[in-house]
Amino acid sequence: MDKLMLFFQRRDGLSSSEFHRHYLETHAPMATAWARVIHRYVVNLTDQPPQPLDSLGFTHRTEGGFDAITEAWVDSVPDFFDDRKCFADPEQARKMAADHHSFIGTMHGYRVSEELTDHRIPAPAAGRTPGVKLVVITWQSDTGASPKAEPLDLRAPATSGQLPIPHRYVSNRVIEPITPEAPHVGHIIEITVPTPRDLSTVLAVDAVSSLQGSPSLTSSWHLMSEYVQRPAMRMRIDQ
Repeated sequence: MDKLMLFFQRRDGLSSSEFHRHYLETHAPMATAWARVIHRYVVNLTDQPPQPLDSLGFTHRTEGGFDAITEAWVDSVPDFFDDRKCFADPEQARKMAADHHSFIGTMHGYRVSEELTDHRIPAPAAGRTPGVKLVVITWQSDTGASPKAEPLDLRAPATSGQLPIPHRYVSNRVIEPITPEAPHVGHIIEITVPTPRDLSTVLAVDAVSSLQGSPSLTSSWHLMSEYVQRPAMRMRIDQ
């Protein structure tokens, strides 16, 4: 099982709201209905205002103008890109590709490994997850460098004890890019909290300052909404 993280930028001529609506109402239902190799599917949309991050002192920047970051747990990367394995019907593959190109302009994809997970809120059900999700991406300036082997932990020390703020923290280390010309990314951090203000409690100021001041890394901070399209791993019954 591979976890993929896909960065999407909308096609020219589409507004952000048009992109978000089409993704949730048309494209995501196609993927969950037809793509046999996808076992879990989560869409994160940049539909949150950045002002809360600015007020907390975090440098908000949308690298590449991403409109969505999608998480997909798949049988394997080769199977994900193989229409014969991914779809039962070639017509489904054709329609899926046509819809993709109708609203998506740029896509960058990565295979990742969840190096650190801390779940202090219930597992998300299908639909809009309550609260907000902060996604932190580290962009490596040296394309020949490898990301740190250890998980990237930005949590405050109290997190290891009895932190009063319910949250979910996931540190993903990028194993490899899966699309051509994908920017060099090291880690992708996901932090889900009830409100943006809660980030000031969950995050460690020193760790954040160190990351934002790193000479070898650039970090972008994206406040997003999480929409779970397929909430749990499913068993393959068509093999």
